[in-house]
Amino acid sequence: MEHLDIVLQNVRGMLNETVSIADKIPAGYTPTWAESLWLSLFDGRNELLTFTALAFLMHEFVYFGRYLPFLVCDYIPALQ
Repeated sequence: MEHLDIVLQNVRGMLNETVSIADKIPAGYTPTWAESLWLSLFDGRNELLTFTALAFLMHEFVYFGRYLPFLVCDYIPALQ
């Protein structure tokens, strides 16, 4: 039971934290455009919840996107 309490305490702490991107970038490093865009998604937000939402969206794009070739093939008469 003690281990569960420790885990729950850590999760609660993670859910209450927000991220400051300025603290994550090393001094003297200038992020590229893509890195800046990625980091802006997390700036001032909860890192755990933001990444969870992004992972879910990526999962949905892959899950439903894999159907697109079959949808296109349904409209090609030679493949019916």
